[in-house]
Amino acid sequence: MGGPTVIIAFTSDNVNLFKLSDHIVKKVWYFPAHRGISEMGIHPSIHLTITPIHEKFVDETLKDLEISTSEILKAPSSDVEGF
Repeated sequence: MGGPTVIIAFTSDNVNLFKLSDHIVKKVWYFPAHRGISEMGIHPSIHLTITPIHEKFVDETLKDLEISTSEILKAPSSDVEGF
């Protein structure tokens, strides 16, 4: 299914990844956020599967990720941030 495949995962201490996931889906990207397991020291994260077909979307995806992140950081924090 589009090999070779690379799985990328990232976390953040500054950005609520659940808000990021909700925000970036409005720009047609699917970045699924995962809760993590605090008892095991696993932070909330986003996992992406990247295949060769994604190469033509890299610049657009990174631009939308940067815009979404910037907009989230400008917004006031909510009572429930999830981490």
